[in-house]
Amino acid sequence: MSDANAENRQLLNVGCGRHFHPAWRNIDVVSYDPQVEAHDLRLGLPAKSNQYHMVYHSHVLEHLTPADGQRLIEECFRVLQPGGVLRIVVPDLEQITCGYLSALEQAWTSTAEPLSDAERELRLAKYEWMKLELLDQLVRQTSGGLMGPTMQSAKGELAAFIDQRLGREVSYAQAPPVAATPTGPPPTATNQRPTARERWAKKLLKWVWGPDAWKWLQVGQFLDSGEVHRWMYDRHSLRELTKRCHLIDFCVRTATDSYLPGFRDYHLDEVGGAVRKPDSIFVECRKPQ
Repeated sequence: MSDANAENRQLLNVGCGRHFHPAWRNIDVVSYDPQVEAHDLRLGLPAKSNQYHMVYHSHVLEHLTPADGQRLIEECFRVLQPGGVLRIVVPDLEQITCGYLSALEQAWTSTAEPLSDAERELRLAKYEWMKLELLDQLVRQTSGGLMGPTMQSAKGELAAFIDQRLGREVSYAQAPPVAATPTGPPPTATNQRPTARERWAKKLLKWVWGPDAWKWLQVGQFLDSGEVHRWMYDRHSLRELTKRCHLIDFCVRTATDSYLPGFRDYHLDEVGGAVRKPDSIFVECRKPQ
């Protein structure tokens, strides 16, 4: 594809959240902007076959079970034009694991090295953070898990370390909340004031299943809300997944290079010249001609 026909490109951003470009068709389960269509990705992609030059999704695949994730990649294959590009961005299990092992070694040796109290405390804090980065979104049962409060309270070098890891997430976590009116199917809320129906349901569940039944239901609703990670990927597992879905020319990318000429101009994987999700692996593959 050449730059000359860029204005005729058909581009699909799947699970875009609040970060998108108007030149693309943008879809997500909840829409916070008129330029974003609300759609449950588990129902397939709302597009005809062989339609798009590129399908892009960032930090979406890990929120699906492996089976649902493969169905999404199969749908991406279906809607791509022959020769079209699929770009996948997910948290990089390899990078996160290496970061955890490095932080573990630093924490383990901190008692044997001549460090100041501040240096030792920072090493231990980085170790605790890397444990959270590896595990928290897989096991949390409430929104934000342990990562949310940690980012909100982080200061100084720890805050800088987390921002370096995640890309301005500390700034976002500590910023005042922004009001927004979502459209489409809302995410499951567990902290809203219960309705009369919910109060009666709670009483019935307690009567039938015991005092913990309502808590089980709330946890189940949260786990189905889409916030938790259902799987994690590295370069090998992504290559094998895309191969099973008949995609070819698998390539590990940076945040700015792409099979698609001019991809960087859309600023989907960078903000202000910095990588938007530094903890990610960026990969591309193509539908055969």
